[in-house]
Amino acid sequence: MLLLVCGLGGAALFYVWTQTRAHVTTMEDLVPGYARARTRQRGILMGGFIAGLMDNVDTLHEPGMQAIVVAIVAAIMALACFRIASILGPDNKSN
Repeated sequence: MLLLVCGLGGAALFYVWTQTRAHVTTMEDLVPGYARARTRQRGILMGGFIAGLMDNVDTLHEPGMQAIVVAIVAAIMALACFRIASILGPDNKSN
């Protein structure tokens, strides 16, 4: 349970920390319309499917999505620990 609480707390702290840092200027801020042109070029060069995958990878660079990934990994690790504890626990009737 401690692992789950620490993981979710860590995800929340990570999200707050990345949101309170100084804003980093992106290409979209410097060149309006850059993201749309980049997506179009990816679609032309690599096809629509790969362009969609690249857009999903770009989404992973956003702080909110990174915090969600941290929370999901913490939940999976906590479930794995609960499962191991239930298998190795004292109420195991394998003997």
